[in-house]
Amino acid sequence: MKIVKGQIIKAKLENYKKFHDIEGIIDEVFENGSYLDGTWYAVMVTGGDTKSKLVEMLASERIVVVIPERNIIEVVENENA
Repeated sequence: MKIVKGQIIKAKLENYKKFHDIEGIIDEVFENGSYLDGTWYAVMVTGGDTKSKLVEMLASERIVVVIPERNIIEVVENENA
């Protein structure tokens, strides 16, 4: 399944070699950029592991993070549908 802008996903965010479960909305898709090999996604964090202070802060501020395709666990739904 191709992941496109506007879809809601669950993923793993790596921060200092620790992984955090996040949920978010795909904001942008980057494919084979000049400095990123493969497909990467800009994700606006909307929720996830509430035990993690990092995830809590990212979700409350609606911060956008960039994650590789291999860290996406599942596509929850398409916001545009």
